[in-house]
Amino acid sequence: MTNGIIKTFFIVCSVSCFITATAVLSSCEDMLDMDSDRQVFDPALDQKTDSMYYILGALQGLQQAIDQYVLVNELRGDLLTPTQYADSSLTQLYYYTATAANKYDSAYVYYRVINNCNYYVTHRDTTLLTGSRPVAREEYAEALAIRAWCYLQLAKTYGQVPFYTHPLDNISQADDITDVRDIKGVCDGLAPELLKFVNTSVPNYGTIDASNGKTVNSSRIMFPVALVLADLYLESGRYEEAAKLYFTYLRDHRLTSANRYSDFESRLQYDASFNRDEDLPSELLIASTEVAYSPTADYNNYGYTGAFALNPEDIPGGEVITYVPMAVNKLQGTVSSLPGLFGYNQFANENNENAYFEDFALIGSEEYLRLADSQLYYYLVTLGGNMAMADRLGDMRRWAVSPLHQGQLDSEKLYNFISKYNSANVIIYRTSVIYLRLAECLNRMGYPDAAFAVLKDGLGNVAYTTATSGTMTVVYLLDDAGNPVLDEDGQMIPVDTVYNYTGYITPDSYELLTTTLPFLTQANRNILGNAVGIHSHGCGYTAGANSLYQYNDVVDMKAQEMNDRYGLNMPEHIDTDTETGRAQAIEVVEELICDEYALEAAFEGHRFGDLCRMARHKNASTTFGAAWGGRWLNGKLAFKRSGVDFTNECNWYLPFK
Repeated sequence: MTNGIIKTFFIVCSVSCFITATAVLSSCEDMLDMDSDRQVFDPALDQKTDSMYYILGALQGLQQAIDQYVLVNELRGDLLTPTQYADSSLTQLYYYTATAANKYDSAYVYYRVINNCNYYVTHRDTTLLTGSRPVAREEYAEALAIRAWCYLQLAKTYGQVPFYTHPLDNISQADDITDVRDIKGVCDGLAPELLKFVNTSVPNYGTIDASNGKTVNSSRIMFPVALVLADLYLESGRYEEAAKLYFTYLRDHRLTSANRYSDFESRLQYDASFNRDEDLPSELLIASTEVAYSPTADYNNYGYTGAFALNPEDIPGGEVITYVPMAVNKLQGTVSSLPGLFGYNQFANENNENAYFEDFALIGSEEYLRLADSQLYYYLVTLGGNMAMADRLGDMRRWAVSPLHQGQLDSEKLYNFISKYNSANVIIYRTSVIYLRLAECLNRMGYPDAAFAVLKDGLGNVAYTTATSGTMTVVYLLDDAGNPVLDEDGQMIPVDTVYNYTGYITPDSYELLTTTLPFLTQANRNILGNAVGIHSHGCGYTAGANSLYQYNDVVDMKAQEMNDRYGLNMPEHIDTDTETGRAQAIEVVEELICDEYALEAAFEGHRFGDLCRMARHKNASTTFGAAWGGRWLNGKLAFKRSGVDFTNECNWYLPFK
């Protein structure tokens, strides 16, 4: 279908609509209207048509789960906090006191989607062809991807979950489910089949008209198999397999870490302390754009908020790969409570002065504000020559994500509303977050400098220049006394040529990035374009040798912060040429990546899952002793004063219901 209009937004024919934690099954049937008044009842899966209805049915089921997905992951993390207006279900998630009665604790919302996918995968005739083209290949792959993503969320939320890949159509079958799996078990069970379809395109049904001015690009609501499988591998500690999938997907779809910036407008308007380094002469302050570095000078393609544009092929700068769209009102389908919880009235008229609720329930935590405001901002000034500068101005993404608005009842009062859900869409995959997951893989593979390149320079031309810069040193033959040996013409005899790298990217990492994960080959640099470091999105001039944001300095500074926070004893300078130093550098760079997840992807529904994944990987390492991941997680979440001990992994999970 091209540019088809779906008149009823995601009201679809579902095989099974409900499965509880004990696998009690019931069924229901709805109608999907496709440019006609035709009703579709249980579309036949042995025919060439109607696969679309099952896929849209599964996606409709995800709408029921998506608020829970965001709130469980964000409130249990360290970036979001409830206000006095939050209900008990939200505060229980925040303080880890949620019981099975919590309204956001429901395995059922995922299992009903899984059961629909199981039915489709089991019964769909995949041998049907139109000419030589398999009719249902894309939909079949999508059903596998949606099912795997749901199982991954279940395992991350509950630890161990009932696992089955056959459809249940009566209650007695539920009693036969004895297979219970954790994340690694889920990966082992689903990865072999997913691997067959990693190069399969997602279905594309054109543009969906959701009414009231909202349209949906159908290809952007689909889950790419390669990314879901890469996530399963990453969660399971299979870093190289995950990294290869991330690389291939990014290359094949020409997705680069793009130039973007966060402007200062909101902060300049309301924050008198913005220029707070009194030691700098006034002409060097960042607000003095006549002579100071301005982010628009280097990152003028599009701003940070442009990353959330939903049609990248039409709107420059968009990063969205997959998102779950929510209906604009209850007559059109499932609506999200997220905009209202974050303070935005999505049902207000365009010029309605009541666009924001001052009794919003959720806001950025003190830990998020501390992290964002403590960041150094890097810039370059030109006063008769380039001069690298840095000041603790903070990360500007904070102000893009949570801009200040004046109160409507009290115009003297200012509110920081979180704006990522104003459009009532929940982003699952976007480019910058995929690059950060790739960095996580590179780091745990033993290449912390390559991982840092994702933050600093991007995996493109700047990183290539850094990796290949240096000097050639000729080594000559010496006698036992250390004197040069001369040939018959009286010339010194060369025996070797040593390349002295001056950049932070090591020869080993350069080899990795030109062979196993060849981001830096000429061919792939031509495909991916001029990448930039993710940290530059909020912190300015990070790239190249002229910036003060440099690998060794940043790693050493972060190591000392970790010493203070987690009771470690890393040296003042980490020697990455030693085995111990390299192991320490991996832990420090992972902390930098963890911070970057917070700064880049705050409130997007990933946070607690990210923290637990990193804690698992730390527990598997021996760098800082037993249960290091749990001790690290205790430190991350200590500001909540919840009294929960995260060295006991059972405390990471919600009660299963």
